[in-house]
Amino acid sequence: MVISTALRLLSYAVGGALDLYLVALLLLKARTGLAEKLVLLLLFASALWHGGNEIALFHRLAVGHASGVVIGLATGAKLLGAALIPALLLHLAVTWITDRHWLGWLTYVSVPPAVWMLRTGRFNMHAVLFGSMLVVTACLLFCSALRHRVPARRRFWRFYQSFACALIAVAAALPVGADSEILALTSLIPPFCFAWFVYRYNFLGLIIGRRTVFALTLGTASALYLLIVRRAADFADEFDVFGRVIEVALILAAGLIWIPLYGWMNRVLSKRTQVFADFSKHVIQEAAAILDLNKRMQYLAEEVGRTLGLRRVLVALSGESTVLATYGPMPSGDILERVQQLLNATVHKRRDFVFVQRENDGTLRQLLDDLGFNYSFPLWYETRLLGLLLVDSYPRIHLDEDEGVLLGLSRQISQSIQTHHLVEAKIDLERALLEQAHLAKLGEHSRSTAHEIKNSLTGMKTLAQVMRLDPKMPEERAVDLDHLVGEIGRLDRLAQQLLVYGRPASRERSDVSLAQLFERARQALPLDCSDRLVRIELADCDLVFESADRESLHQIVLNLVLNAIQVSAPGDTVRLRGNIEPDVGVCIKVSDEGPGIPLEIRDRIFEPFFTTKPGGTGLGLAIVGKNVRELGGRIRVDSPTSGVRGATFTVTIPINVESRKTVIQSAS
Repeated sequence: MVISTALRLLSYAVGGALDLYLVALLLLKARTGLAEKLVLLLLFASALWHGGNEIALFHRLAVGHASGVVIGLATGAKLLGAALIPALLLHLAVTWITDRHWLGWLTYVSVPPAVWMLRTGRFNMHAVLFGSMLVVTACLLFCSALRHRVPARRRFWRFYQSFACALIAVAAALPVGADSEILALTSLIPPFCFAWFVYRYNFLGLIIGRRTVFALTLGTASALYLLIVRRAADFADEFDVFGRVIEVALILAAGLIWIPLYGWMNRVLSKRTQVFADFSKHVIQEAAAILDLNKRMQYLAEEVGRTLGLRRVLVALSGESTVLATYGPMPSGDILERVQQLLNATVHKRRDFVFVQRENDGTLRQLLDDLGFNYSFPLWYETRLLGLLLVDSYPRIHLDEDEGVLLGLSRQISQSIQTHHLVEAKIDLERALLEQAHLAKLGEHSRSTAHEIKNSLTGMKTLAQVMRLDPKMPEERAVDLDHLVGEIGRLDRLAQQLLVYGRPASRERSDVSLAQLFERARQALPLDCSDRLVRIELADCDLVFESADRESLHQIVLNLVLNAIQVSAPGDTVRLRGNIEPDVGVCIKVSDEGPGIPLEIRDRIFEPFFTTKPGGTGLGLAIVGKNVRELGGRIRVDSPTSGVRGATFTVTIPINVESRKTVIQSAS
């Protein structure tokens, strides 16, 4: 009898407290629909039933009789709760299974008969009515489970199945009587089932944190232990034993239980912190050993998803080519385009992280919804957005404490990305230095070789010209000598290119007009270029370089124009233009209407001695690239420029503050 009473008291107290806690969670929720309101009323009715039973039973044990105002109020609350619970459950099930919400209101016709049965003491009839309505509700919930069996709503399917089983358990316990400890214990199953799905899957958008579970568990265990201590002391008093001494001893002995229990709970609560520490220590270090950025991000995405139990993870890096690393099933459609839109929207809105249900910006929320993720963690490095860490926490809606963990991980991923960029930049710099050293050595050898060749060619050309002037020279030999002089001239130009390529940058500086550069380049073209019938179009340009390397700029323009003419067909036009890009420099553009440059060789056209033209030297564009680098500029190639033909070389030369003023004034 004592154990039965204690179990009933404890069950009613725990059930009432849990009901009220869930009611408070629902009241704090900002947006509620009909289903949420029905759940709120249902939990409140359950709290009335549990609370009424608790107060009535405790009052009867304390006072010794079942009369008075307190008992009357407790009994009224208990009866009201018992009458409303089946109607509310059935209404809720109808709401979940059909859009015809008016059908649910018909369930309340059972409330007046239920109240009459309870008031007149017809508890068996009420048990039949209560049990029947619970069974019908369970059947409807099973139907709802089948309806929501699709993967995207799997958490609803599990909830409906579990809650239906809980209601059947309560219906099975009704025949044992309203004052049975079996019914009292069974009545805890539905609220605990609801609380579990809120804790595990954030059902209805509610959150029960781990620390809350810790506090509730500790409080319940404390109450149960104190109840056992009290009953043990009372039992000792009946046999004239030192009851109070035993009570104090048992309370002090609680330390033997609480210390291990507290240690275990503390380890559970600090598990995520340990996960973060382990991730930082091991995973980031292992990722740093992966030099390929795509493979490194793929490794990090898989580790984040696996460690935190996420459904899917996507790491997207911004840049010229967006890197995508994935974990879990990805949504269908063009992910890359939508990710790029999300990157563009995020870069203008500084956020530590974005959660769909708490985000006020409609654009960010819609883009995340379209991608199928509920969290976005921007990968910021100082003020630069390096990418995004997108997370789908299904079946959970909220990450709760894991939000802080993922926020810390996103910062470490940002640091890893930045470190990779720095290492890559260092490798590129070392490669460029080696290449420059190699080119410098090549230029030195080319210059010495070209000097020797030019000296020999000069003598050969002089001798051939003298022989050509001899009146005794037969006509057929004279033709051969003309051809020989032409070939010597061609070899001399080749040697001159070698000299130009191997020549160090000039230290002489002077004011250089862009229009004069264009005109000088046109006049310096070889005679064979004039026979190609290619028009050269010069755009009006009064830009002036102040304190510039005239010879280097001349070689850049001359070789670009020469290259354009050589690939053009008769009647084509080569266009030379110049303009200013603010905060960048002066742009020199040379365009042709030739066949264009295939993508597979575009990266090699500035290499020394690389050529696709018969009889070409492969030094013209190499001289352009070398001079542009020495001037601190850059060169860009666009091909095709119209349809499938044409190419445009854009050389950008930076200008300092003083020369910028001169250039802008000249342009105006």
